[in-house]
Amino acid sequence: MIVGKQAGGRDFTLRFVLLTVLTSTALLVLIGRLYHLQIQRGDEYKEKGIENFVKETRQPADRGMILDNRGRILVDNRPSYNVTLTPAFCQPPAPPKGYCVNEILPKLFNYLGIDDAEEMQRIIEQYRRAKGLERFRDFTVKVDVDLDSLDRLEANRLDFAGAIDVIAAPHRNYRQGTLAAHVFGYMNEISAEELADFEREGTRGYQLGDYIAGAGWSASSRAT
Repeated sequence: MIVGKQAGGRDFTLRFVLLTVLTSTALLVLIGRLYHLQIQRGDEYKEKGIENFVKETRQPADRGMILDNRGRILVDNRPSYNVTLTPAFCQPPAPPKGYCVNEILPKLFNYLGIDDAEEMQRIIEQYRRAKGLERFRDFTVKVDVDLDSLDRLEANRLDFAGAIDVIAAPHRNYRQGTLAAHVFGYMNEISAEELADFEREGTRGYQLGDYIAGAGWSASSRAT
C-alpha cells in the first residue's frame, strides 16, 4: 500500500509538472503575441483602426428658385463653401495632449481669418465636447468661406492631416435685396438658444453653423 501511494504521488507530480509547463508555454506564446501586436505593430494597427470607420457626412439642402408671375428669378442659390472639422482626426495618435487646441486650431483660425474671441472659443468648446463616436462626426467651423481664405486653406491642407473638409453648400441669393423680404422669408444661422430649444423639444439633427428659416412664408418649415 505504501509503495502504491508513492507511485501514485510520483504520477500526480509528473502530471502537475506537465500541466504547469503547458500552461506556462501557452501564456508565454500569448504574451509574445500580445507584445507583437500591441508594442511592435501597435502604431500600424491603431492607424488602421482610425481609418476603418463609417463617417457621417451632412449634405446641405439645395433649395429651389422663387419666380414671379412672368418667370423672372427673384430668389435663387449661389455657390459657397463651408469648412468643417472632425475632432477624431484633429488629435493624431503620436502628438501630446492638447495638440489640436494648441497647434491645429490656431492655424485653422489664421487661414480662415477667424479673429473673434467668442467665435474661437465656441469652436474650441465644440471640439472638447465631442466624446466617443461623436468625435467622428464633423461640425461646422465657418460658413460661407471667402475664396481667399479657401485658397490659403487648400494650399496648407497637409497641416491638418485630414481633420478638415470643405463642403459645397448653396446659399440663398435674393436678387432684389431686401425687397419683399417679409414675403420670401430669410435664412439665419441657428443660435445657441435656438439649438437648446430644439434639443429640449426632442428635435435632433441640428448643430451650430446650420441655417434655419426665419420670418416669412417659409418660417413654418425650417430647414438647413
